[in-house]
Amino acid sequence: MKHAPVIVGIAATMLLTACGDQAQDNAWFEENCPVQISDVREHFEQGSPTGEVITTAMTQGPINPPAGLDDSQHARIGLYTHDELSGAMELEREISADDTFCLEPGIKDAERRLTVDTRANEIEGDLHGDVYEADFTLLRSPEYPEGIWAGLPASDLPRGIEVTGNMPEQCNLQWWPMKEIDYDNAAKATQDVAGLITTQEDC
Repeated sequence: MKHAPVIVGIAATMLLTACGDQAQDNAWFEENCPVQISDVREHFEQGSPTGEVITTAMTQGPINPPAGLDDSQHARIGLYTHDELSGAMELEREISADDTFCLEPGIKDAERRLTVDTRANEIEGDLHGDVYEADFTLLRSPEYPEGIWAGLPASDLPRGIEVTGNMPEQCNLQWWPMKEIDYDNAAKATQDVAGLITTQEDC
């Protein structure tokens, strides 16, 4: 019983630290990745969305990886730094379902994508399997504000995520918005979108 106050004190310190870290992360997203909502139109023609508005989607904001990443049956995704001199990809760590990254309109741009020839360049770890080329996408987060290379193609990331009144808190198969996002006060994006977006049916 004499040790109880020390244990409680340690637990309280850990809780305060966790709360402080979450507050800092939220502040980073508010400044660098504020939530934006876009109208989703029926078609994409001549370089722009056209037709009726069919739904709305979050096209910028904090997203979590698929919840199924914590299940051994699902693929593992690494985070890598890129040694430009040698071309090697050095494994920083693996992504977990608790990580949060920034979904943003430029996430699929060419400068955010990298394809590495695995026969000519070393990729640390064994997360890609036996492939000749491995794709990476640069993701930003409070932990990596300048970006870090995630071991997945940009096509695996959503262009937008449909916003509905009954959205699940997480998705086992798809990248999904962070919990407790206030969509009512989200900014309206200046551009509409069209094409495939992620919906709760994809979960």
